[in-house]
Amino acid sequence: MYKIKKTLVFAFLFFFISTFCFTQSFDFMGEVINSKEVSFLQVVTLVSQDLSLNSESANSADYTQALVSVYPKLKKVVDKYATSVENPILVKDFAQIVCTCYDVKTSLMYILFRTPRYAFRQLIASGYFPMTMQPNVKLSGVKALSIIADFGENEGESK
Repeated sequence: MYKIKKTLVFAFLFFFISTFCFTQSFDFMGEVINSKEVSFLQVVTLVSQDLSLNSESANSADYTQALVSVYPKLKKVVDKYATSVENPILVKDFAQIVCTCYDVKTSLMYILFRTPRYAFRQLIASGYFPMTMQPNVKLSGVKALSIIADFGENEGESK
C-alpha cells in the first residue's frame, strides 16, 4: 500500500512539474510568434535552446555568455545589443548569428570575410529573404522562428 501511494505522489509531482515547464516554454514561443519585431534576447534564446547551449531556466546573461563562449566571432554582435537585449534585432545581425552558429559554408564571400553583410547575402541567396530586402530592417517572430527551425532541422540531418 505504501509503495502505491509513493508511486502516485511521484506521478503527480512529475505531471505537475512537466506541465509547468511546458507552459513556460509555450508562453515564450507564443510571445515570439506574436511579436512583429523579434528582440535580440529572443533570437539568442531560440538559438541557444536549439543548440542545447543552456538549460531552460537560464537568464539572458547566461544565454549571451554561452553563445559568446562557444562562438567568439559573435562578440561584436552581442556587444552591440549588450545595453538593451530587448531591442529588436536587425536582419543582418540575425543572419550573422544564424550563419555563425549553424556553420554555413556555401558562400565564398561569407567564408572569406564572415561579416554580417555577407551572412545577410547568404540568407538571401538561400531563399530565406527576398532580393529586395534591406539589411537594416527588423525581423518578425514567425520568420525568425521558421529560419532557426529550418537550420536546426538541417543541422540535425547532417550529424
